[in-house]
Amino acid sequence: MPDQSNIEALQQSLICQNLSNAARDWLLEIEVFKTIGSTNDRIAERISGGILQNLGDSRGIAATTEFQSAGKGRRGKKWQGQSGLDIALSQSCYVSSPAVAAEGLSLVVGLAVISAIQQFEVAGLSLKWPNDILLGGKKLGGILIELVQQQEDCFAVIGVGLNMGGFADKQNSVLQPVADLSAHNILRNSLVSMMISHIHDFCCNYMSSGFEPFRKSWNKLHYYQGRLVELKSVSDSIRGRVVGVGLHGELILEDNTGKSSTYYAGELSLRPQA
Repeated sequence: MPDQSNIEALQQSLICQNLSNAARDWLLEIEVFKTIGSTNDRIAERISGGILQNLGDSRGIAATTEFQSAGKGRRGKKWQGQSGLDIALSQSCYVSSPAVAAEGLSLVVGLAVISAIQQFEVAGLSLKWPNDILLGGKKLGGILIELVQQQEDCFAVIGVGLNMGGFADKQNSVLQPVADLSAHNILRNSLVSMMISHIHDFCCNYMSSGFEPFRKSWNKLHYYQGRLVELKSVSDSIRGRVVGVGLHGELILEDNTGKSSTYYAGELSLRPQA
């Protein structure tokens, strides 16, 4: 277990003072917990309780925690963080419809998270379709998007988990190589501020312009771009070469005959061909 004696505790004041001006004006509330079940669940509860009622996209909320006991990943998997050694951040995003959130939002959030981490001069970052953040080709973190309907308004709850340290203790529970940011001496409060700011800015651009302006950048950062992969579902496996992502964030694969097919995230999992 890594030494935790010099770990910076998460503090609301430090997070708020480093936000961009746009994010500071937008953020109605940020809660910082010592422990909580799930930050995504907390944001969903606050939205369902009406905190953002009639505010549209003008205001939003966020939550982070030292430890979450019931963190969630895609396809019902658990995201098990470690106190003081990870970032668990969730924030709201007003969306015009569930379809808009489903089409490309998780990919745009991935670009935003990488943009935030790059402010700390971290090299070797990449993405894996549809929602993983990689460092040196290993899993650094993940994104989970959930939807909440509050009367006539629809909100996406954006959850991001990042490994800051102690990945060796997590490796046994993850079915792919894992990385962390421990070698970069990044203060968590500063990174949380940067993530909130960049996610807010990228999501605003996505809501106004769609996924197309982000597509070239996303393909450039995709770790498996042009590579042979296996796309797995619960009952099937599809093999092909990654052509890129389409106008709505769908994955485009080319089979050995040169035929291209598109796939949407759902219950699919992308892996390199064995």
